[in-house]
Amino acid sequence: MSKFVILEHRIGPGFARNPDRITPDRITQNAVHWDWMFQTGDVLRTWATDPIAGLADAVECCDEAGAERPALSGVNVAQRLADHRIAYLTLEGDIGRQRGTVRRILSGVFGLLSDEPDRFSAECSLDRRVGRLAIEFHRSVPERSDEVRDADRTASDAESLCELLWELDSESSPD
Repeated sequence: MSKFVILEHRIGPGFARNPDRITPDRITQNAVHWDWMFQTGDVLRTWATDPIAGLADAVECCDEAGAERPALSGVNVAQRLADHRIAYLTLEGDIGRQRGTVRRILSGVFGLLSDEPDRFSAECSLDRRVGRLAIEFHRSVPERSDEVRDADRTASDAESLCELLWELDSESSPD
């Protein structure tokens, strides 16, 4: 199984993906976003989302001994980013050149279910926690998600936007 990490990225004054393509509605230009990184070979396939409060809260509650985690699921807008270096699997703190700081939200290992041009899906086992996180990134935007459709219409770089479907439960996934 390969490794994954979700990092909270607080951007600094030197952060910019591509100055020619920055628009106010780009996820990665918000003051804080999450980077979802999945090891594939010698790189990390990476997507960004706005922070997902329900997911972070559910994970935090499970750090307490005997706490039960509610089953949760959601659909969020995601933005496909360039592949990142493997070093981000363990990096926390300042990322250099005034680009901001990162803090680990979740990490663990994943089993790849699908890796196609328009779809990436995996089942993730969480480090030090009982539970699993199933994720799927769709490049095409389904009709059922108004939030994703609206973002797709308004972003100047809509080709990088996709939908993230996620489900967290307290069942351990088999290794």
